[in-house]
Amino acid sequence: MKFRKFIAILYLIYETFFYLVTGQTNNEEINDCTKFYNFLSNNSTYYDSDVCCSNKLRGVTCDYEGNFISFERYRTHIEISDVTNFPYFSKLEFLVLDTVGFKEIPDSILKLTSLKEIHLQFNNIEIIPSAIQNLSQLEILGLDNNNIKELPNELFNLPNLKQIQLYKNKIEVIPPAIQNLKELNSLIIYDNKINKFPKEIYNLSNLDHLNLINNTIEIIPEGIQKLKKLEKLSISENNIKKLPNEIFKLPNLKEL
Repeated sequence: MKFRKFIAILYLIYETFFYLVTGQTNNEEINDCTKFYNFLSNNSTYYDSDVCCSNKLRGVTCDYEGNFISFERYRTHIEISDVTNFPYFSKLEFLVLDTVGFKEIPDSILKLTSLKEIHLQFNNIEIIPSAIQNLSQLEILGLDNNNIKELPNELFNLPNLKQIQLYKNKIEVIPPAIQNLKELNSLIIYDNKINKFPKEIYNLSNLDHLNLINNTIEIIPEGIQKLKKLEKLSISENNIKKLPNEIFKLPNLKEL
């Protein structure tokens, strides 16, 4: 009898604990959905209730096992008037805000420290702020089709960055600090104003795709044979007159 009472007490403790934990989690999920809906209601042309949690809107999803919110504006076709007060989500990992029209990356976006992938293409962004280093989990950065001229050193402090898309900007220099991105496997930076191929790129041992098409590069420096994982090298529409013999010694190169 005493053993049964003991088991019953343990079960009651378990039920109470489970209720408190799951109840708190559900409240957090609902709060994040509510915040997102309120943001859309106040800053866009979309006013459907329960926008997030019902997954009615293409491009807006809630994954309670991983991310609370995933938002792809280019798939929703929502016209957002103001992103400066974008809500904070502790588990947001994927965000696309293209063609919004802002000239700078809002501070609210730079506080989303759980982001792994962000795309802010087709805007008028001119500067990548030093606070970009706050996005320490970032793996994919898409800032193509903007007006960026310089790359801050803080960008190269992101330890998990694997893909950079900076094509169709006004970038003139790739800083030597790019060699710090040890996980980088894809650098897409065509249609800019880069006149020098930085040899520091050769320290990116995981790089398999490099695209520098349509810049003003004249020389490919020696040492490119260090990029042993390189599979695709795109360097057309530059001012290159001679290719180093090392290019033809790259063991995994499939496309030149």
